[in-house]
Amino acid sequence: MGRLILFLLQLVVCWFAGQAIVEKWLGFGGRFEPLIYAAVFAALAWVCGLVAAELLQGVEKPSHRTLLVSLIVGALVAVLIIFVPQVTAFLRGVPQLALVLAGAVIGYHARR
Repeated sequence: MGRLILFLLQLVVCWFAGQAIVEKWLGFGGRFEPLIYAAVFAALAWVCGLVAAELLQGVEKPSHRTLLVSLIVGALVAVLIIFVPQVTAFLRGVPQLALVLAGAVIGYHARR
C-alpha cells in the first residue's frame, strides 16, 4: 500500500513542482526541453522516495542507483519524443511531458 501511495505522490508532486521549477528557474525552452523535464522529474521522484521512506511503512530508502535509472528511463523517453516524431504522432492525445513523467517515475519503480 505504501508503494502505491508513493507512486501517486510522485506523479502529483513531479507534475506540479517539476513544471514550476522548470518555468521559474530553468526556463530554457526549445527542442530539448523534454530532457530538462526528465532530469527534474527524476530528481523529484527520488526526493519523494526519500521522504516517503521516512513516513510510510513498506517503502525502502532509494539508492543513488534508483535516481540513475529514473534519470535514464526519463531521458530515453525524452529522446524518443525529440528525435522520433512517430512516437508523438502515435500518442497524439497524450501530452509530451506526461510521457516524460511516466518514464521517470516508472524508471524509479523499476529499480526498486
